[in-house]
Amino acid sequence: MKFIIKRLAARKSWRLEYRLNGTRCRLCFKTKELAEAEQERIQAQVKDGGTAWLALSANKRLELMTILREIQDTGKTLRDVWDEYKRRSFGKTLVDKKLGETYTDFIAEKERAKISERTLNAYKSNVGRFVTPRAAMFVAQITRQDVADYLAPYQDRTFNSYRISLATFFNWCVKANEICRGKSSRFHQAN
Repeated sequence: MKFIIKRLAARKSWRLEYRLNGTRCRLCFKTKELAEAEQERIQAQVKDGGTAWLALSANKRLELMTILREIQDTGKTLRDVWDEYKRRSFGKTLVDKKLGETYTDFIAEKERAKISERTLNAYKSNVGRFVTPRAAMFVAQITRQDVADYLAPYQDRTFNSYRISLATFFNWCVKANEICRGKSSRFHQAN
């Protein structure tokens, strides 16, 4: 890697120029000493990175490169993938799961819980009517407006029955990490 440190007379400053992975970088500093210190820091970082890379076994390097290529083929960066993993691991984001699959899991769990037949049938009917036309959507795509539009034609007892069933379903989604808490609270604000 080649470094050039130049005095910029018009600005009374010093510029450090170098190329990193084919990209030209230009940094300005008030003194030549600051520019030289940055050059040394960059050189040490590049050296440490190269040393770390060579310290990996050939199989590990091949595995990393293969995974990186697969990630790049999807149009994402390694940083995107890592950030998404961290968010999912800590339950801070949405899981890419279809509403139909989530509904099936919800009903299966309610059946295992051995709730009353009447309550189970209410969930199947009330939540099922909401889910059926939206089964192919991701849970994360469901908005407060979707719920409000669905409940709009119903009144009194029917409205309350459907609202309670949907609230139970979306609360279950939060607990099962299908959606984040923000989605659930927005749902409740609509009702």
